[in-house]
Amino acid sequence: MKRTGRDKDWPFLTALGVKMVESGDPRGWLHIYDEDRMADLLARHPVIPFEAIQARPSLQMLLDRSSGLGAVLRLERAFWQELSKRRVLEYEHLLRPYLAAVRKASAGKNLSLQEDHQLRVACAEAHLPPMPLNPEILAGMIESAKTEALFGMNPEMASWLPNVIPNFTLLIPGLQSPS
Repeated sequence: MKRTGRDKDWPFLTALGVKMVESGDPRGWLHIYDEDRMADLLARHPVIPFEAIQARPSLQMLLDRSSGLGAVLRLERAFWQELSKRRVLEYEHLLRPYLAAVRKASAGKNLSLQEDHQLRVACAEAHLPPMPLNPEILAGMIESAKTEALFGMNPEMASWLPNVIPNFTLLIPGLQSPS
């Protein structure tokens, strides 16, 4: 599930996660960002799969009823927002040459929808990489997002951040989660 950079969207993400858990899909635990909702849900659904805890260590804090859970949830949100910002910037950086080529190729032409589509596909093939993210770019994005999210916080809190690699495995062939 995509995360968001907008504060107003996080309650919707949480609500979807709650609905998932309540309907029997334990992956919903990966998408809940409200400490009270998590505690309430845990009282009704006391089993969180080991795989979910591995992907999102803060779930162990929930199980342990740790007093630091709220701070870690805020850190997770900041981390996801920073990572999303970096992903969008990477795509925007790659988009500029493509858009310039489309403008140049279509300048002064009155193209049909099919012709415009063909022109855009040709420009995309010439100016956009088929796989815009690679493991090195992703690693840099993750590290810089962690650094920014942790600014002014105890660096040891990084151990509570989620493993985000599975969110990118479909975008980067051969990418493996760390064991």
